Amino acid sequence: MNSGKLFWGFFFVTIGILIFAAKFNWFDLDWNFIWDLWPLILILWGGIILARKTVIKPFFAILFGIVTALIIYGGISNVLHFNFWNNDWDRRVEWRDSENQYVVDYDENITKAHLNLSAGAGKIIIRKTSHDLLSGYSRGERVNYRVDTRTLNDAAYIDFEMKSRKFRPFDDDLNNTLLLSLNDNPNWEMEFKIGAAKAVFELEEFKIDELTLKTGATDIDLRLGDKSVRTNINVEMGAANLEIAVPRESGCQITGKMFLSGKEFKGFNKVNNSYETENFSNADKKIIIDVRGAVSNVEVRRY
Repeated sequence: MNSGKLFWGFFFVTIGILIFAAKFNWFDLDWNFIWDLWPLILILWGGIILARKTVIKPFFAILFGIVTALIIYGGISNVLHFNFWNNDWDRRVEWRDSENQYVVDYDENITKAHLNLSAGAGKIIIRKTSHDLLSGYSRGERVNYRVDTRTLNDAAYIDFEMKSRKFRPFDDDLNNTLLLSLNDNPNWEMEFKIGAAKAVFELEEFKIDELTLKTGATDIDLRLGDKSVRTNINVEMGAANLEIAVPRESGCQITGKMFLSGKEFKGFNKVNNSYETENFSNADKKIIIDVRGAVSNVEVRRY
């Protein structure tokens, strides 16, 4: 078949599939990544030229059509925030998203805080400090969280739980977003139970004494600081991707059992059944990471 026909055929098929998927909310992507794909156009174009009059030229034409369609669709969606289905700009926020605000007041007598967070699918972000003990919002269709707070002496206990909801076909769970900010005065103990989510935890400004992560098929980016003398991180993972950044000045030790897992621990030395930074024994601040999981990818890097 003529390469030009293959290009245009797969170009329009791809555009059609993307528009059809958008109609039923099968996905919600941050199209910023699309700009990283533009060199593929040059590569595939060059491949078509080199493969001229060979049997593999049609395959380059097919890939060229698919990639070009992705870049055009993603570029327009990203730059103009345009929804191809309802033919309008910026209205997808109105018809998809609701917003719920959450605030837990801060008391100067509180020196310890416990946060238990339970969430299903979606995007979860914790970053920045707050004058409140906890503040933030959630966005997403039919998504809300239940917040229960109690205090005992100088300790505050916060239960932050996604309300259960019935399954609906074609629900776009990844469009559900929770963004939280925390007060940096108390010493924090945290337990996160997360389903199929993408999570970004930028905790370098907080005193994290203990953090427990129980995850399903998640993609987690965790950044720790050196505000606590000792930070204990306990992770139980499913088919997840976990990236942890630790301060270079802090001593760090990694233990646990990771079956069928990809591991990347740059700057760590194998010591018996654990991995340690060279300054672990002498460092004033220590971070202990215990990871247990299967079919997972774990990366710990120093910054």
